Amino acid sequence: MNHNKPVEHSDPIVPPTFEFPVFEAEDEADDDIPYEITRLFEQEEKTIQPHQEEIELVNLGTKDNKREIKVGAALEKGVKKRIFELLREYSDIFAWSYEDMPGLDPQIVEHRIPTKP
Repeated sequence: MNHNKPVEHSDPIVPPTFEFPVFEAEDEADDDIPYEITRLFEQEEKTIQPHQEEIELVNLGTKDNKREIKVGAALEKGVKKRIFELLREYSDIFAWSYEDMPGLDPQIVEHRIPTKP
């Protein structure tokens, strides 16, 4: 036996000629993806927009002493009317300004923006 002779082997790899596909990917079934991950993907695709309700500005005070509130414009007329009546009847219990809230510490209710001198 001659042990110095190199071992010959046949190479089964076909040179890439693009005549024969070397690898064909199989479509993955969606059944393999857990429901929770699918739900998260679907949720991520949704764009969440802030709720935009049409509002109506109503003055419960006078022309000189405005006390404005915002009410949903889509409310039924009868419901709106009863709300306005109720709010007008009890408008004196609302704090419309800081003067209407005696005893509040200005350190709590004042907004300060620190700026360089």
